[in-house]
Amino acid sequence: MQRITIHNATMKHTFILLLMAVCATAFCQQQPNLGIIPTPQRVETLQGTCNPSKAKVKEQKVSQLPAEANQDQAYKLVIEPKNITIQYVETPGLQNAYLTLNQLKQLYGENLPCVAITDWPAYRWRGWMDDISRGPVPHAEYRQIQWMTLHALKYNFCNYYTEHTLYQAEYPDLAPEYAAKCKPHPDEFINLQLFAHAEKTLRIPFYQNMMDSKANFNPSEEATYNFLRQRIAAAIDRIPSSPFFIINCDETEQLGSGRAKKLVDAKGADQVYIDHLNRCCKIIKEESHNSKFKIQNTESQPQNLC
Repeated sequence: MQRITIHNATMKHTFILLLMAVCATAFCQQQPNLGIIPTPQRVETLQGTCNPSKAKVKEQKVSQLPAEANQDQAYKLVIEPKNITIQYVETPGLQNAYLTLNQLKQLYGENLPCVAITDWPAYRWRGWMDDISRGPVPHAEYRQIQWMTLHALKYNFCNYYTEHTLYQAEYPDLAPEYAAKCKPHPDEFINLQLFAHAEKTLRIPFYQNMMDSKANFNPSEEATYNFLRQRIAAAIDRIPSSPFFIINCDETEQLGSGRAKKLVDAKGADQVYIDHLNRCCKIIKEESHNSKFKIQNTESQPQNLC
């Protein structure tokens, strides 16, 4: 018979782990789930209920809140039977407090639970992307519904993955004309494909002089960069207030399988890829007329990607 020995130290260690798990579970249970999305960082239950249509709302701008991150977007919302108090450091925090209050009204109507909510986002940027280049291009009305819905959930930026769907008068055969009527959202970022996933552009004979493979632009052809410069300029003109320019150069596994083969054989696919990123970043900086762009300088990056 095999003897099984359990040492006291092992039993003690196991007991401590179990105790920690029980304590963590108990702590989580102290946080009432109000049904708000995203879940607030801290919720304290108070006595009674509140009719929001009869309560007095008071806004208090403060210098600091007990938030662990992103003070400018943090808030404290205190709901009492006759009063609703909002404390905030900056305007985004005030807006987030009202978004939470609106959700509570939708969930509880005229009987809001009395609570004290202290909340802040764990991430400064919380956004979503719609890949409009792989399906129907949404009209302005549908985009408005998207923005309103996701803003209510405290998303603070949006972006549309764009290949051929950026309307430009110089290239009217790419995007549908009604796309020009879709004005950018105030919180929209520029997002533009600059290397691969270009099959819907390159399938048109007029653009095939800058084709490597059926999906890739040709980095050995100067016509490619003349075209990309115009597309970059159009994207910047459309959203001049965008704090970021999201460069899409993904899924380039076909690089060098076509007309760029000689360049890739000579320099290597990694170096060609880095050179292309550097060239695109340089063009963006040159075309940008908005100092808010946070374009990273890729020229200091390693010469070989791993």
